[in-house]
Amino acid sequence: MKRELYFWVLGGDLRQVKLAQLLQLDGHTVQTCAMEQRPEAGGLTGSDTLRGMERADCVILPLPAA
Repeated sequence: MKRELYFWVLGGDLRQVKLAQLLQLDGHTVQTCAMEQRPEAGGLTGSDTLRGMERADCVILPLPAA
């Protein structure tokens, strides 16, 4: 049985935007914050605050490129 999860993707570049889009396409609820580029163009919800993050099932943080 597949369960929808609530993800927060915090910070990062186009890789994190793409990850957030893939999670959303898989049927999950995704909120983004502090991205290098505004993710709204990809149909994602962006936030300037962390309000509501405590309800997330999973928080994804950026990884260094090096």
